[in-house]
Amino acid sequence: MKEITEAPYRARCDGLTVTDVSWLPYTEHRGVRAFQEISSFQGQLRWGPMDVTARPKRVVRQFGYIQSIPTPSVSARLSHDQIDDRWMQFAEYLLPAGQFCLVPGQVSANYMEWFFHISHSFMIPTQAGDQPRDAPAADPEDYIQPPSPQVPVAFDPPPHVVRFFARLMFYELLFILNFIINVFNDFDRMITTDMRRLHRGWSVCSTLG
Repeated sequence: MKEITEAPYRARCDGLTVTDVSWLPYTEHRGVRAFQEISSFQGQLRWGPMDVTARPKRVVRQFGYIQSIPTPSVSARLSHDQIDDRWMQFAEYLLPAGQFCLVPGQVSANYMEWFFHISHSFMIPTQAGDQPRDAPAADPEDYIQPPSPQVPVAFDPPPHVVRFFARLMFYELLFILNFIINVFNDFDRMITTDMRRLHRGWSVCSTLG
């Protein structure tokens, strides 16, 4: 197996520019489904017992806005009832409208400096004679394991999910019923054809006899 070097990948990554990124990937689909305000909802979402946090302020360039440094996220966990209440009142938790981009992928003046300092790791090639370095030891105080609630196995699905599966089962049963009817119809036609052949055979035998 040939050795795989990182040089081609490094050159490709270093050659990427802001024009190589599709900042508005859903533009061509807007004719099929228009943008809705609820898409910019920020906060916690849940599906049954599972919940996640939507942070659209980190990707506002996909909404056509100038990307600025996002504010720290609130880590407080909400109950399922609170999550549902906020979702029903989603208009109060929408991403504030920002300044529209003059060019795709536009950012604020201090964003890139923050991004490279916080989010981006530079790949610096080692020099000949450099000693191998161990990864820095993790400080347990820097990370706090969030509580892991016991997730119940069974839960009441939303009404639209129940309707969907009920409709699916109905069409499956209808398909099976139609299949059975067609099988019996084919069997009946086969029996009728055989009986007609036997009848013609007996008629010929009687005539010859």
